[in-house]
Amino acid sequence: PMLINGNPTNPPIYCQFEFDITTGLLPGKKVDIGVTGRTKAFNDVTIAFPPANVGNLTITDAPVATPVTAGNPIGYTIAVTNSAGGAVTGATLNDALPAGSNVNWTISPTYSGPGTCAITGAVGSQVLSCSFGTISASQTFTIGLLSSSSTIGTYTDTATTLIGNQQILSIATLAVQGVSATFSGLTPSQSIAAGTTSINLSGTIGNGTSYPPSGETVTITIGSVTQTATIGTNGAFNTAFPTASIPPSTTPYVITYTYTSDGIFTSATNNITTLTVNSVASALVISPSSVNFGQVPLGGLVLKEVTLKNSGSTPINFSKIAMSKSGVGDIDDFFVISLCPGTLKPGASCVLGVGYVPDRDDAIGKVTSTSVVVVDNASGSPQSIPLSAETINPKARLSSTYLSFGTQKVGTTSSGKTITLTSVGSSPLNLNSITVTGDYVLAAGTTCAPGMSLTPPQSCTIAVEFKPAKTGILAGAVNIPDNTVLGREIILLTGRGD
Repeated sequence: PMLINGNPTNPPIYCQFEFDITTGLLPGKKVDIGVTGRTKAFNDVTIAFPPANVGNLTITDAPVATPVTAGNPIGYTIAVTNSAGGAVTGATLNDALPAGSNVNWTISPTYSGPGTCAITGAVGSQVLSCSFGTISASQTFTIGLLSSSSTIGTYTDTATTLIGNQQILSIATLAVQGVSATFSGLTPSQSIAAGTTSINLSGTIGNGTSYPPSGETVTITIGSVTQTATIGTNGAFNTAFPTASIPPSTTPYVITYTYTSDGIFTSATNNITTLTVNSVASALVISPSSVNFGQVPLGGLVLKEVTLKNSGSTPINFSKIAMSKSGVGDIDDFFVISLCPGTLKPGASCVLGVGYVPDRDDAIGKVTSTSVVVVDNASGSPQSIPLSAETINPKARLSSTYLSFGTQKVGTTSSGKTITLTSVGSSPLNLNSITVTGDYVLAAGTTCAPGMSLTPPQSCTIAVEFKPAKTGILAGAVNIPDNTVLGREIILLTGRGD
């Protein structure tokens, strides 16, 4: 039966050939153009037998080694053999060398066969070209191809040899395997409070004996936050990972470390460690924590602001913001106006307006106190904001609120005119300052002074002179800020410059 690759066919196939061999040359019979020999004519087949003095090339291409670890040299050996008794002339070889990152081909060892061989082209598109000239009978030689470095991948080299119209292909393949990279020494799993600014994460990437070069990076991801860490000496990396925006969760977040292959080391991923972000109980910060309105004159009004801030990581729900029902004195003189929403988000703030309006039936000179009560779901609820104030009743009476100086020559000074200021209330009258405007000045005889406190019924005097600097009707005023409900006393001044 017929054999295919040394194995009988199934089912068996039988062939029978009968040849009537003649010894004469039949010029009309075609000869295979790739065969340079004498032609014998058969009944049905024309074949050629190369004579003993005709060359016969055999070309093989083989890797120096495979597989190879990335980063190490790779190479091929192209072996050329003329196995017949005659020379071969005009043979050429062309080989588009396989490209790869960090792959740069050279002829090594130096070519010593017939003709010439050279590598041309830029790295990544290199070509081996050989022109063998005459290859002697029974001559054998090799062409060595070497790249001193390599990266991960499969490299196939195809050498094409031409002898006239005959083409010989020689193909060789080698594999470059990456250095296995793994993470080690990673920061252990940890827990933090929500809102924590950052955590420190560190580790090493490599295979224990070799490491990626410094400057490459590792990507770290927790939840929706991603950051890169630069690799340093011996594969070590370290980074402050931002965590302030990671919300609290009852399920730990997986910390994913990723290294992307650089062509030498394989890619690596590690997600063994975790980060637990715990909720922080809502905390209400009150500023100021208490309000003292000081002395408030009867009939007056004082307003102040209090800020509420949620410094926790969960919303604060307010159920009540109101005045306390207990305190000292006439607590109804206090009030609160809330500008806060029903729910205060983490990190948000709102304002309360608090005020004091003393009634006429208040005890003068006595401190009244109470508090604002805030009820919510934050720790420490209900919170209390103490309020206090003292009702006073200072009053001032001027003997006149108007002084007229008549006509005065420009550049001269009039005689002084005097007004008496008397404290007539039930609380001391405090004078904050005394100022004069226009072409008028305080004169000798003035006993009222800034900072003076007049206990009822004490009084003081204010003397004023007119010093016109120009002609015409000239107005002015004496201003006396004090602690009365209106906050000042005013004396109008008038005169004519001549």
